Amino acid sequence: MKNKKMENKYNKFILVFFLSFFILIISFVATIIYIDPFYHYHSPIAPIKFMQENEAYQNVGIAKNLVYDSILTGSSMTENFKVSQFNQLFECDTVKLSVSGGRLPNYEIILNEALKNDKIKIKNIFYGCDIYSYINDPNGAVEHEIPQYLYDDNIFTDVKYILNKTVMFSHALPLLKNSINNSIQDVDYSYVWYMDYNFSKTSAMKNYIRQNSEEKKPADIFDESVKINCEKIGKYIKQNPDIEFNIFFPPYSILYYDYFNRMGKLEALLYSQEMVTEYFLQFPNVKLSSFFADENIICNLDNYKDYSHYSERINEYMVKKMKTGEYELNNDNYKQYFEQARNFLCNYDYEQLFE
Repeated sequence: MKNKKMENKYNKFILVFFLSFFILIISFVATIIYIDPFYHYHSPIAPIKFMQENEAYQNVGIAKNLVYDSILTGSSMTENFKVSQFNQLFECDTVKLSVSGGRLPNYEIILNEALKNDKIKIKNIFYGCDIYSYINDPNGAVEHEIPQYLYDDNIFTDVKYILNKTVMFSHALPLLKNSINNSIQDVDYSYVWYMDYNFSKTSAMKNYIRQNSEEKKPADIFDESVKINCEKIGKYIKQNPDIEFNIFFPPYSILYYDYFNRMGKLEALLYSQEMVTEYFLQFPNVKLSSFFADENIICNLDNYKDYSHYSERINEYMVKKMKTGEYELNNDNYKQYFEQARNFLCNYDYEQLFE
């Protein structure tokens, strides 16, 4: 009889234990799904508020589930833009989907998800076009991939999200707390980094390592890569004639061109940029602005923290000029533009920078 009672107590303990464990797991999963800090399942539900803090983990969910009509995307060259400026000047509702160190496959993922979002109709895509994405090996590895479980269609891989203690304690609960306390960062400051750095000639020069001079390479060494890579963005332009693609070439500093000049690849770089320009200009729904050869910007190293990254003042300036069209390239002016840019950059006295 005593053994029977002990057995019943043991069975009850096991039942309570597993039932408690099951309730705990269900509560954990339900909390993450409700708060959904990476917007994997839905847009924010009150009292949760929208907050961007992690590009690699949130961009896909934002593209897939939020409501907007315009996208800002590109590499770190686009992170210091303020979406409110785009919204005001272009009369739109923009989400920032920048990818630090981004490559074309990163942007393909974002655009694929955004264009499947049946809650919206996109009217603008603002895209910072980095030439390095086009001269790179089309089949090369991507440094900054979005975690696979956040963008595949396999529900079983979601376990890495809904049973992830880091997601719970480092993202979900802090988001809930900040939402309740109304301490959510303004979306204008999503992904921005300019306040953490010093922009000056001293800083730019300090962070630049000059290469040994090499022999000049043929101008067409990047041709095949450019042709293939252009199609990776071009397919979206072709398939969506009602979307206006505002594409712009960022203004890397003169040190960036010193680097390619030392590598013997400066003419090849400029030729590739002209190829990309010709490709995009064939589409009537593209507006292409180029800042890469603006001497007032790129030769003033006080605008930079290193050889390519500029201050937020340059971001603000570019948006204004994109709106006015002062830097816009078209089929009538791009040949002259590249002739002048090539003459300027290929004949620049780079040595005086280091005297």
